[in-house]
This record gives sequence, structure tokens and C-alpha cells, in this order.
Amino acid sequence: AEYMGWHGNPKQLPLIGRGRNTLPLIHVEDLASIVAYVVAAKPAFPYHLAIDESRLTSTDVVQTIADALGAGQVKRVKKDDALLLKELTATQLDMLQLNVPLQPNLILEAEEIPWVARDGFVANIRAIVREYRLARNLTPL
Repeated sequence: AEYMGWHGNPKQLPLIGRGRNTLPLIHVEDLASIVAYVVAAKPAFPYHLAIDESRLTSTDVVQTIADALGAGQVKRVKKDDALLLKELTATQLDMLQLNVPLQPNLILEAEEIPWVARDGFVANIRAIVREYRLARNLTPL
């Protein structure tokens, strides 16, 4: 669904299954900032979960992409029928169906991290679309 939204202008983006699965996300620049912080500061926690503060379901993500790049329409697709979508590989389908309700650790409180999209994908979709189009030199027709 995400791929189709970025690489075309379909009338409806597919939403695989019920869309209730939680997808932890992070902006790539935020991930880089967190990695740089961990390397430099060597915080004491035994592990680091680099995710933003949003708790999004696949419905939230697909609907946001449909609204920002498509016609705003989402079509639910049964998991078995999703295998017939030629735009998505089996690996991509598996990733879109993961349910990973993670909570970030104390790294979110580190003031030294310059966040780009701390509040998440949905809240920053306009900037993310702008970045995507600029990075790929895409312009509207």
C-alpha cells in the first residue's frame, strides 16, 4: 500500500487485513540522530528502541498516504487476496502485517537529540511527502 501510494496515483490503496496492527515508525534522520547520540553519549540502558512517539496502526499509515498522495480511498484486502497484488512482494506483505506494539525507552527524553518527526508519520506527512519528492526530483504534472 505504501509503495503504491508513493509510486503511482491509484484510486484506492489496499489495506491488508483489518488494519489494526501497530507499526512502529521513525524518520530516517531521527534514527541517524539517535545512533549518533548513543555512540557519543554511551547511555547506560542495555538496549535502545529507536521509534517515534506515535502509535500508529496500518490503517493510520495507509489512510494518511492515500489522503496525501492519492484519492483518499482505501480498500480492505483479505490477507490471502493480498498475495495476488503484483505491486507488493511477499516480504513487503509480511512487513505490513506485523503487529509490533513497542514503547520507546528513555532515549526519547535525551535533549541532545534533534528530532525531525518526533510526533510521527501522520503529524509530519506534508514534510515527508516534500522530502520524498525533493529527494527523487519528482514534480507534479
